[in-house]
Amino acid sequence: MTNNNNIHTIKFYAAVINHISEMIAGVEKLVGIYNIEDGSDKLYGISFTLQNNHLIEQTLIIKDDIQRLQQLQEEKIQYKWLNKTQIPFEEKATSIAQLNIFNEYDNLILLVSIPQLKSYKRNLVFIYFRDDLDQFGIHHEKSKLSTQNKTIIGFMVSKSVISLSKIYWEQELKMKSFAQKTQEILLNQKMNNEKEKNNIDLENLIIGWANDMIKEFCNSDGVNYVIQEDALDKIKTYKGSFSSLKESLIEAIGYAKLLSGYSGLNTVTIESAYLHLETNIKSPKETHDITNVNLDILPERLQKAHELLDKLEKHALKISHEGIKLTSYNVGRAMDNPITPAAISDSISKNKDRINSLFKQYPNKWNFIKSNFKPIINITSKDNYQARNWG
Repeated sequence: MTNNNNIHTIKFYAAVINHISEMIAGVEKLVGIYNIEDGSDKLYGISFTLQNNHLIEQTLIIKDDIQRLQQLQEEKIQYKWLNKTQIPFEEKATSIAQLNIFNEYDNLILLVSIPQLKSYKRNLVFIYFRDDLDQFGIHHEKSKLSTQNKTIIGFMVSKSVISLSKIYWEQELKMKSFAQKTQEILLNQKMNNEKEKNNIDLENLIIGWANDMIKEFCNSDGVNYVIQEDALDKIKTYKGSFSSLKESLIEAIGYAKLLSGYSGLNTVTIESAYLHLETNIKSPKETHDITNVNLDILPERLQKAHELLDKLEKHALKISHEGIKLTSYNVGRAMDNPITPAAISDSISKNKDRINSLFKQYPNKWNFIKSNFKPIINITSKDNYQARNWG
């Protein structure tokens, strides 16, 4: 099976052959010798012979003994004129489908040596001229072709072919880079489309679940519950735990039902404001305690408050990370020696002033419970007097 490197090299030689055949009308045969850019030393060959004014590709036989060809590849030359005795191909028996490249051939042969893209070795092109070499405005017998004329022809042809080679591979590298970039863009687009589709599928699943749950309450309560679109949007964009979402929706339904008892309406509407979803819970990594405190330097009355805050912070983070709703009951139950919500409230209340003093002294500590744990929020808020009395 032909690999990509082989295909690219064959395409390159086809371009070189076309270029030479258009540049020089007197070419009768072209032979190319090259390595594939796969790190191996294996030589490949391609040959074109002029038949009925068309270059016809034929099978080229290269014998195992290729030392002379490899020597030519390593020579730092741009071109060289050779005769048939200097061509390093050996005579080989051929069939109709094969080319004997050591035919009786008396014409001059121009070797053009082309630098390879990623190797010190050089690709070789042998250009066989016809006897009537007049494509350069030169009329001569082959044996009388002057050294000066051969120098001009060799220099012009080799420079043109080498220039073509450089431009060709520069364009190939650009196309390769373009193709890779295009593949990356298409792959990223595909991944984004799949991610977006997955998000949409998940949102539809959540909305379907919410509607099914509301229907169950409609049937059990005999009430026509209708949920507002903004409430559904709030549900489908919620990033917290499923248990918290379910609990919040049940509370919202109950709250809406309670209000409807005084409204006299046949339809009970569940508003977005009825859904209390904890969307501002910070990641435990973001709230990691970065302050180390030596408790010995604190007064004894503050040490106990400090220990209480450490314990609350630790277990509040723990249950939040596990997707459990952040309540006094769940925090107390998660402790090594479980305590009741009443015990937590009593400890916080008794140490309220000390806790606020510690918050001022260590502003970077206990950020999670300061932002998310209601018993702590209640004692730190300046405008919570009414909320505490009603709570």
